[in-house]
Amino acid sequence: MTDGLPIQPYANPARIRQVHRWLVDTWPPPGGHVSRLRVVLKMPKDYEGCVGVTVWNDTGGTMIWCRHDGPSSTLDTLLHEYAHVITDGAGICGGHGNKFYLKLGEIERAFHYQGGMDASKTF
Repeated sequence: MTDGLPIQPYANPARIRQVHRWLVDTWPPPGGHVSRLRVVLKMPKDYEGCVGVTVWNDTGGTMIWCRHDGPSSTLDTLLHEYAHVITDGAGICGGHGNKFYLKLGEIERAFHYQGGMDASKTF
């Protein structure tokens, strides 16, 4: 318990990685590329002001960086960044347009309201 509130089940980095594996299984990255995840206390120098970022490598794979900012913030950041993996394509940042928000809404609904939180515990 923290300040009288129960600690959320996704507060620890290992749980965040479980959710990432569930995301990759449920929505495979385009082109069969690999999506990797780093949960960090401090973001890399180029991204110090960010809570999360998705970086594409030369082969089209992605590295998602999420700053461990507390129970729900880190999870929300992961869901947001994974929507970029699905909608932006190999390094072409599509930003936050309709395509992005439709996918983010689909991912959030699946996780929070359609059993994804429990299903992801098996990954």
